Amino acid sequence: MYKTIHPDHQAGAKVPILEVGFPGEKDYVQLVESSVCTKYIATAWPYRGADLLPAWPGLLGDIHAREALAAARIDLFVDMYMGNVVPGYYRLMKSKKKSELKKNYEKFLHALVKVDNCLRMHGCEDGGPFFIGCNFTLAECLTAPFVVRMLANLPYHRSIDIFEDCQSLNLAKLLKWLEAVRDRESLALTSPSIASLSKPPKGFVEMHLTKLERLQQWLTFAR
Repeated sequence: MYKTIHPDHQAGAKVPILEVGFPGEKDYVQLVESSVCTKYIATAWPYRGADLLPAWPGLLGDIHAREALAAARIDLFVDMYMGNVVPGYYRLMKSKKKSELKKNYEKFLHALVKVDNCLRMHGCEDGGPFFIGCNFTLAECLTAPFVVRMLANLPYHRSIDIFEDCQSLNLAKLLKWLEAVRDRESLALTSPSIASLSKPPKGFVEMHLTKLERLQQWLTFAR
């Protein structure tokens, strides 16, 4: 199914795949990619559950302008987080030498500072812990899965405590945000356990070793 939806027919299948309606119906919808599916759901059903794309609070004027402002600032925050913290996290996890780990750890800390700056400069100041104050929005929906992974893997594999780092660097906004995301009930109920996130599932290593062996065989043959 994935290859019938994704423009790149050689792309490896991954989740999510979103289907709305039934094949053959005029309004049948098929979508892939997390951000695309999430934005579609938030826009198509704005009044069901939490308002994931609210109008920016505390401002007067046209509601559409306030909604556009909130959407733009959410995009800015998500881009900042996904473009800095997430790559920094993966670099840390892939580091093999102490010198490499130290260098990537410094870059990761700098990435945390950038996100804290974004929360202070562009987040809502209504007293709530999330990017738009008390509203759990797309800003959290699109970044929370990576928060969960980091909180599970960095202490277990790299002895890195993000909360301690935020405290030592005086990143108060980011610390408050991370704690709120971690403690969000809906996230806790839908996330895998810490143990399953920090340890590869049974057969995972063997599967990837088999893929590596096949790749080595192909390279040898190609030569």
